[in-house]
Amino acid sequence: FFTLERGVVQAYYKGGRSPKKQALIQPFSPLWLMLDQRREWYFVRHIETQAEALNFNGTAIFAALYLNELLYYTLS
Repeated sequence: FFTLERGVVQAYYKGGRSPKKQALIQPFSPLWLMLDQRREWYFVRHIETQAEALNFNGTAIFAALYLNELLYYTLS
């Protein structure tokens, strides 16, 4: 997750493979997270969507994914 306060956060999300919970976690969608920190790991306690996911079409999706990779490696 890209966060405003902590930058890039890698967190565990229990049950994230179920279809209902997968619908919440979509690329390019703003989320509200409650995280628990246990030792050096983060766990998602609660998650809510703030708005609909941004829909990119055609070549815009490739540009968005490339920008995502740049941000990930820059902020890590």
